[in-house]
Amino acid sequence: MLGSGILIAPYIVFLLRFPHSVAYKHVTTWSIWFSVTWASGALTSLVVNALPRLIIGLILTIWGKAPEHVKTYLELFMAVSFWLKLALDISWLWITLGVVRGQVRPPGHYWLLVNRTCSVCWVFFHRWIFNTERYSCLF
Repeated sequence: MLGSGILIAPYIVFLLRFPHSVAYKHVTTWSIWFSVTWASGALTSLVVNALPRLIIGLILTIWGKAPEHVKTYLELFMAVSFWLKLALDISWLWITLGVVRGQVRPPGHYWLLVNRTCSVCWVFFHRWIFNTERYSCLF
């Protein structure tokens, strides 16, 4: 939450001191975008890290002992949790960009470039993780 507080500070300064500035909408858009992305990334990290413990706790409560295949799946999940968090963070970044741009409507044509950069990062990340050339017959 400290990171989001720091990232939203320029918006608060412009809101209180410079509400009629030319840069007001730009600062608003960037500050809200970064702070919401930071908060969603932190929440995603907490949820992904807590999920295996919650599943094991639920299984232990219901059955008393976790089956081996469940432990194997949870170990696999924990092994790929970094990549899952990274994929979800990129997704939150792109989703938040669209929502903030839709609500604030900042001036300038560079937002199209920012949006395209996010989408290209997501596509390259997807191709790198899933290596679609190797599995092209499946898609």
